[in-house]
Amino acid sequence: MYKFFLCLHLLDYFSIVSFIGIIMLMGVIVNNAIIMLDEIKRLHLEEGESHFVSVIKGCTHRLRPILMTTLTTILALIPLSLGLGDGGKLMQPMAIVVIGGLLMGTFVTLILIPTIYCSIKKVNK
Repeated sequence: MYKFFLCLHLLDYFSIVSFIGIIMLMGVIVNNAIIMLDEIKRLHLEEGESHFVSVIKGCTHRLRPILMTTLTTILALIPLSLGLGDGGKLMQPMAIVVIGGLLMGTFVTLILIPTIYCSIKKVNK
């Protein structure tokens, strides 16, 4: 019974605006992951580094740009997430979804994707 009330409570936060934020969030996270994997693959193929070394170098090369785009987006959405001003309550769910998703997506891009890449390359050897 409590699950039903939990679902009703969560439906207050989901709206068309928050789903627009989810779509925007997917694009940013996928773009970050593609940039990270492209740099790793470039280091491996062009410079002849091993997979592990290319993952470490690729992550260090792309750490700053990924963190900069994430932090600037989060800082720009903080006023919107507070719901200030005219129409602030309308766009507040989108800002909250994007801020939370970017925090989780940055973790996935910087830690989980290189780990999975190394484990797949290790299994293929």
